[in-house]
Amino acid sequence: MKARVAAVFGGMVVAVLLVESLCRALAPQPPLAQQELLLNRGRLTKPGAHRNIQPEFSTLLTVNQHGFVDHEWDFDVSPDILLIGDSFVQGAQVQMKESVGRRLMDNETTVWSMGIPGAGTTTELLLLQQWIPKAKPNIVLLGLLPSNDILNNHPDLESKSDKPFVELTEYRKGTVVFEMPDITHETYPLAQYSHLLRWALRRLNLRSQTLQKMDRGGGTPIDWQVYNPRVDSTWEEGWDITALLIKEMQILCDNNDIRFGVVLFPSIEEISTEYQTKLRVQYPALSGWTFDLEQRTLDMLSQAGIASLNVHSLYSTFQQHPLPNTLYYPKDHHWTPDGHALASKSLKAWLQSRE
Repeated sequence: MKARVAAVFGGMVVAVLLVESLCRALAPQPPLAQQELLLNRGRLTKPGAHRNIQPEFSTLLTVNQHGFVDHEWDFDVSPDILLIGDSFVQGAQVQMKESVGRRLMDNETTVWSMGIPGAGTTTELLLLQQWIPKAKPNIVLLGLLPSNDILNNHPDLESKSDKPFVELTEYRKGTVVFEMPDITHETYPLAQYSHLLRWALRRLNLRSQTLQKMDRGGGTPIDWQVYNPRVDSTWEEGWDITALLIKEMQILCDNNDIRFGVVLFPSIEEISTEYQTKLRVQYPALSGWTFDLEQRTLDMLSQAGIASLNVHSLYSTFQQHPLPNTLYYPKDHHWTPDGHALASKSLKAWLQSRE
């Protein structure tokens, strides 16, 4: 009996070790906790090489010494462009040389790319305050994803709490105060050693966030409520907060004699009619909603005092592409290499027209 129990236990240990080895090889997991970098959040902040392996892609990325997916920065030479934004700017779904920031670089143009997944404009503003004195760029370009950034900027809409927000009570009084997140700590000691456990914990956390989004959205994920034609005071406040934050970016750049521009990034549901159809079938409440935030965003930027010549929209470029579905991964929803190539080509032409 003891021998049989020992054999079963030994088999289980071997199986766990085998799965752990497979996880390390096929889906390596960085640490769960981020104890030093409060602004630069996400899985890819530890300097060095990282593999990002997902069903739709497999990439090898380099995080520089400052915690960003980018080449190392030379502080002896100010960058021509500092590109800041969310995961679309980070470009972890494509190889390093294929992302929009790296594609903008050439022998005559130096680009620093700061992509922070799910960051929102609050984080980006605070990062600019921190980095502009060090970088001294000629141009700051904000990559704005309206379909997600408005939600990211309002604490009552966003499901993630590990990033700064505008403090709402003070904001409603007319004062802007930022609430910083607490430093996170590793709550599962074993997870320091096990990639498999970190993978499982992330899956559980993702499921919890999905359920929370469904609850907040009243039966449909709250993400899609940004397209709701019915006026909602919380979403209106999210748009107003975003306008204020971008206006502060413009002021910050003006005070440092830096040109400022905003680039509008369309999301998959705004470009792919096929994906729109799937959404309406899956969530009938979305029937009749228009998946296009371009004009609303342009109006918001005008409200923020951003001149139209300092705004470049990628919407028409993506909408006119003969095969729009090839620009996004069907499940991951980020840009494919073709999407990054199209964005950088359009952005380069716009920048050249402003010279």
